[in-house]
Amino acid sequence: MAGEALLGSGVPITAVYSSPALRCVQTAQHILGELKLEKKMKIRVEPGIFEWTKWEAGKTAPTLMTLEELKEASINVSTEYRPAFPLASLMPAESYSEYVDRCAVSVRQMVSSCPQDAGVILVVAHGSALDSCTRPLLGLPPRDSADFAQLVRKIPSLGMCFCEENKEAGQWELVAPPVKTLTHGSNSAFNWRNWILGS
Repeated sequence: MAGEALLGSGVPITAVYSSPALRCVQTAQHILGELKLEKKMKIRVEPGIFEWTKWEAGKTAPTLMTLEELKEASINVSTEYRPAFPLASLMPAESYSEYVDRCAVSVRQMVSSCPQDAGVILVVAHGSALDSCTRPLLGLPPRDSADFAQLVRKIPSLGMCFCEENKEAGQWELVAPPVKTLTHGSNSAFNWRNWILGS
């Protein structure tokens, strides 16, 4: 549904990045399918935007599919993209500071690996990435970890925010997403502007 809505909005997606979590890669593939781009555009897997590993069960790093395994599963992933963080760099139970630093480095890598006039970069990740990847792009400091944990619980599946580069001002800004965030059941409407900029 998100891909169909993006297609209807006419947003020109020119690159797609995904967390290595299978649910994210599959979501990226379905969105590209609805956009009629699944054969033309490869998903760039960026382990650096994987969720906070402290939230993962166990004392070992999460087990994630390799690029080769994803290709064998008929997912069109890029083997040319060099991520900011390789899969092996994900450590179990990282600190909050390590997590937000990892996301900040990754988002800078994703933006810088695209041409200056690339168009829209689609990032498919976890709800926590709406904050941990967007705030550094906007030049905002990380929020307190307790506030972060509380806010992440309120993000619906396929929560969305949209950042646009203001080249004249030399900064990124939040703008209204081209489509509304999907909500269901007991989820309340997701206010992207208040959530990211709020305290």
